[in-house]
Amino acid sequence: MAETSESILQMVRKIDRGASMLVLLAAFTALVAGHSNVALGVVLGGIASLINFRLLARNARRMQDVKDPRQAARMSFAGVGMRFPLMAIALAIALIFPEVFSFAACAAGLFASHVVLVFNGLRFARG
Repeated sequence: MAETSESILQMVRKIDRGASMLVLLAAFTALVAGHSNVALGVVLGGIASLINFRLLARNARRMQDVKDPRQAARMSFAGVGMRFPLMAIALAIALIFPEVFSFAACAAGLFASHVVLVFNGLRFARG
């Protein structure tokens, strides 16, 4: 079990690094183009994405040892109950302060971890 937890932790770190680099690259590109609100929006969404992914990974590690399906369902629902409001808060901040944060860029930043997960999955599937 410790071996599985360690491999999950390594995967989480890999996704975190990739998502962080993606967010920083997008924010830097927006800054160079003179769009600071886009850069800040991507960073806001990216931070929420990274926290969201960390919470998801933590719940996955905790659920490894759960035998009762009802308890697993409760834990899963509780995890969603923590992660979705986090995304909503990031988007609400972007809506409230449109001169500081681009809403569309914030929404795009929320997908940073997802994009890295998909590309890593495709790379893994190819061998």
